[in-house]
Amino acid sequence: MNSTGSSFRASGTFNSTGNEQIMQTPVKESRTNGYSNNIGVKAGDLQELKALNTPPQLVNHVWTCLMILLGEKAVDNYWKLRGVKLKDPAEFLTELRTFDPTKMPASRLSSYKKYISKHQLAD
Repeated sequence: MNSTGSSFRASGTFNSTGNEQIMQTPVKESRTNGYSNNIGVKAGDLQELKALNTPPQLVNHVWTCLMILLGEKAVDNYWKLRGVKLKDPAEFLTELRTFDPTKMPASRLSSYKKYISKHQLAD
């Protein structure tokens, strides 16, 4: 979000000289309790994610954090849940868009903080 309260989505393209150009386009947002629920993810992106048998480490960390925040029960490997969670991409996107962090139990936030601390994912 910029100083005027408008959000922008950055996208990169390469010009004829091979230099990357970053373009910002306005993002129309709907808000819940001050949080944007426009996540910029499409169903095709989720299909690509689902196809990864072994994700890069950072992708696995992000997925695990997301599962913790969404309230999935603790498991040894959250990545194994991707088949179930991404079976219906539209349903999963709806779950993400309607997620309200202000209604999340403190225990869930605590689990998330423990995970990021354990894996040194925060400064």
